[in-house]
Amino acid sequence: MSKLALLVAVFLAQAPMGHEKMKTQVKEMDARLEQKVAAMNAAKGEKKVEAMAAVLNELLGQRKQMHEMRSQMMENWK
Repeated sequence: MSKLALLVAVFLAQAPMGHEKMKTQVKEMDARLEQKVAAMNAAKGEKKVEAMAAVLNELLGQRKQMHEMRSQMMENWK
């Protein structure tokens, strides 16, 4: 087996694991956001403003995490 063929085989063997890990991370992110949105929708008065801030902070954190995941994926494709 050539070195190139070996590298391709290793990459293909690892790719699904990376994809599954990413899917799991996204599901976890969705669950956290859904929980915060539910709390926001149930809140009243000043608690509503605090819950809205929590949702915004979660969204910003997830956006940053997604950019990091995308950068890591791009590095793996080089």
